[in-house]
Amino acid sequence: MALHEHDTALTARQRQVLEATVDRYIATAEPVGSRTLVQWAGWDVSPATVRNAMAQLEELGYLHQPHTSAGRVPSQMGYRAYVDGLLQSQGADSQAPKSDVRKRLLTRYRDLAPDEWESLFRSTCQLLSQLSHYIGVVIGGETGDRILERLELVALGGRSLMTVLILKPGIVRQRIVTTESELDAAAVRVVVAVLNDRLAGKTLREIRMFASEMETLSDWFRGEHRTTAIEVTRAAFLRDYDTDVYWDGVRNVIGGDELDGPRQNALYGALESRESLATLFDAATHTRLRGEAVRALIGTEIPGFGLDGCSFVAATYYLGDDTFGVVGVIGPMRMQYPKVIPLVGATADLITQQFDGLQ
Repeated sequence: MALHEHDTALTARQRQVLEATVDRYIATAEPVGSRTLVQWAGWDVSPATVRNAMAQLEELGYLHQPHTSAGRVPSQMGYRAYVDGLLQSQGADSQAPKSDVRKRLLTRYRDLAPDEWESLFRSTCQLLSQLSHYIGVVIGGETGDRILERLELVALGGRSLMTVLILKPGIVRQRIVTTESELDAAAVRVVVAVLNDRLAGKTLREIRMFASEMETLSDWFRGEHRTTAIEVTRAAFLRDYDTDVYWDGVRNVIGGDELDGPRQNALYGALESRESLATLFDAATHTRLRGEAVRALIGTEIPGFGLDGCSFVAATYYLGDDTFGVVGVIGPMRMQYPKVIPLVGATADLITQQFDGLQ
């Protein structure tokens, strides 16, 4: 594995020393000294030569020395350069880990029915957590290209209804609606039939456009329950639904000694915040196109999310050509990147394949 070739600020020796320092620090969590690094890497150079390269890397901002007499540890900038190199070379040397994780994921997925997407996501988080020993995360983004399969209404008594949207492939959205007048079972059946006839098979984007204009349109429904149909449609479709978020393995990171108390609290708070997770989703999918590989967000690269001291290794999964969500692993910056990167990539590919089979 080589660091990014475009990192022209570094010489070949500096790149080699930085890579080895990060590898050693990830393995031991101990500051790395030049003599230790020479012995560990088996290099035929003097410790003084390596010490000089480490001092240069520290001056450039890739390493820092926690104490005067201690060895050196990677900075956020150092991790960034190291991970960029892994991401650049992942296609060439990560097939074995991908093959292993595919087998384990397929074992989890093979008994799931096509509409058990929630079980798929929860199972994915659990397996990511178990395999990485960090936090497994699946985030589903709301998208206007999802297609309505059908709408169901459940009378809850009085003026209350539950709207149930079934979106392809088997995704369910529920919301409680209060209408201006009470509805009997016959009225509910009429409204459901009219709305399904009008809306089923359309995308959420198309339905939202229709819902914003439907009161001025006269050709779609002239019956006595027109007002109720408008109320139900607007309540069900004009307000975005919360992002689907699943995560597992938080105890792998929070409660350990990798993060101090304030950073642990910030990370937990971010995981509990829909707004923060939406920020994480946007950052993980920004400028990403289908076929592109895994990306990593390190430390403070995501303003507004509590990743200080942590990293998020992420990949998008798809439904057709539409970005459907993000799968990834959150852990400390001292993360086992060579293992996590192919793990996340294989997981995203397999989820995409699962959804491709549902279309």
